[in-house]
Amino acid sequence: MTPGISSALAAPLLASIPLTDAGWSHCCAVFTAHDLQQLDWETLSRLETLVILMGGRALPEIAHQLQRHGKRPETPVAIIQWASQPQQQIWEGTLMSIGQKTRGEGLSPSVIVIGEVVRLREYLEPQWAVGVEQGGQGVDNPQSPIQNPKSKIQNPPPDGQDRSHYSFCGSIRQIYSNVTS
Repeated sequence: MTPGISSALAAPLLASIPLTDAGWSHCCAVFTAHDLQQLDWETLSRLETLVILMGGRALPEIAHQLQRHGKRPETPVAIIQWASQPQQQIWEGTLMSIGQKTRGEGLSPSVIVIGEVVRLREYLEPQWAVGVEQGGQGVDNPQSPIQNPKSKIQNPPPDGQDRSHYSFCGSIRQIYSNVTS
């Protein structure tokens, strides 16, 4: 991570997850999981996108509280661990399944993103950056927006909205990886 840039913003960006989207999320809330008793779960469950810091150990309770207060069990969830580091890992699931998918994993340090914007990762994750995300080195690739600024997202999301303007997301990820290496 870079000093001055919150992991709440940087980790989702590095995982190709926008925190807002014209079609799926007009707002997001960022909070820590230090004191779950103090959180207004009813209000949080109505928000479109949630970003939770330091929530790895509390993940089962977070998922439970959100579902108990009206968030759909099918709501997408992504956990980004060690963002920007060679050992970066990303788990995807739903409020209902993420606990099972991460059972036995040490999820610290991590950033949790909950909301429909997680589904956009599939369409925004540049294929040329997969090796970088998994700790490998980038390779020459004409699909790269850095090497070919005219490259576009090949498969549009199911809602049909053009999100080709998000191609900068991959460029920023590659630049960020080069600067922090």
